[in-house]
Amino acid sequence: VLQLPPLFILVLYHGCCITTRPRERIRRTYCCCCCGLPIGFLRLVSLPLLLISILWLGCVYAVNFIFSAPFALCCRSKKDLEESWEAIMPYTGTPGGVEGYPVYQPSDRFAHMFTEWYKMEDIFVAFLGAIDRQGFCEFLIAVPSMIVTVPIMKHVLHTNYRLFNLRDVYINQWSDPLDGNGDRKAGSLQDKKLAFLNIRNQTLRAIHKTRDRELTDSWPFAGHYPYPPRNRKSLTALGVQYNYSTRHAMLTHTCHTHFIPGFLPRSKTASRGLIGVYLQAW
Repeated sequence: VLQLPPLFILVLYHGCCITTRPRERIRRTYCCCCCGLPIGFLRLVSLPLLLISILWLGCVYAVNFIFSAPFALCCRSKKDLEESWEAIMPYTGTPGGVEGYPVYQPSDRFAHMFTEWYKMEDIFVAFLGAIDRQGFCEFLIAVPSMIVTVPIMKHVLHTNYRLFNLRDVYINQWSDPLDGNGDRKAGSLQDKKLAFLNIRNQTLRAIHKTRDRELTDSWPFAGHYPYPPRNRKSLTALGVQYNYSTRHAMLTHTCHTHFIPGFLPRSKTASRGLIGVYLQAW
């Protein structure tokens, strides 16, 4: 129930102010009355939901500590605990690592400039694009699912150094060559360029064409990673991911590496870099 007022503001803005498709960006600045007022109202009506979310997160932390700490003391060695904590520690601060750890790629340095947790302006833009992609009814389920299930999945099952041996693991997600121009010969330079442009539009564009929106809505996983404001030096903004199988969303910190001059992906087999998605331990 508490999520309905914030979502109502987003839907009202979407219905009244999104009059043209597509739209690359949605302004965050308060000099624009049409955007500043909804964000101000969103801050106000989201307070009860934010308080409940913080209380629930505190409960998850407390219950997790009560049950996992005795197991760590009785069944885990000091060495395993220290190594697991060393593995997770770089992800406990702001995106891009913590002081004393090496910077692996330029996006880490830019992302580290983003010193805030979640900016309401960014949440406004990210959720607005997600609602446009998935529709109101699907996203209505995604928000409470995110608040309730994601803390349990993350803090109890995925980042719990008291229960599990945590290590850094690097994985390449392979994909078959794409036929971007429809000539039945996949993998050419033109195909790669067209594929990059299509992927960029599908993931970064704020409001899609009707055809593209329907295509994105049919995917099992969809991410919306809005462009950062033009004057944001960190090149980092909040994004939102949506999983159709579990019907929940998740907020991410996203550095737009395609704006970094001379950026090269960490993977030597990647064609080019577009964004760096950071999922912090908290």
